[in-house]
Amino acid sequence: MPSPIRLSLDTAGKLVLSDGGTTEVKSNSSDLKVKWKIQDDAKITSFRIEGKIAYNPFYEDIPNVYDTKLKLEVRSGHSVIDWEYFIFWKDSYNITHKYDPKIAIKPSFTLNFLKPILGGLILGILVLFTREFMQKKRNRR
Repeated sequence: MPSPIRLSLDTAGKLVLSDGGTTEVKSNSSDLKVKWKIQDDAKITSFRIEGKIAYNPFYEDIPNVYDTKLKLEVRSGHSVIDWEYFIFWKDSYNITHKYDPKIAIKPSFTLNFLKPILGGLILGILVLFTREFMQKKRNRR
């Protein structure tokens, strides 16, 4: 599981997320859980999340209740998406605030393994063309 997203307040009283507000999840990873948690901050009493659009990339329904922690699991094999959502959080005076981070769901594989293969193929083709060119040049003499 990626590290829990810790919610805290900066010195100006604005919500800060430990991941900077963008969580990355690999869609075909073996562990797709995303966890939010209040980081020992007495000024934040509870929170809940809500998608900006009706679409939900998680297996579970997103609870519509305030709590001090939350864990959801992204559907495996999910297509690439930046899921934008709100965090509604309550302060020690029970006043509700809003913050809008996102979860970037990325493919879990990359095509980096193809780079050396393609490089080798291109080099091989260049060697063959050069050999053919040199052989034709010799045959003309």
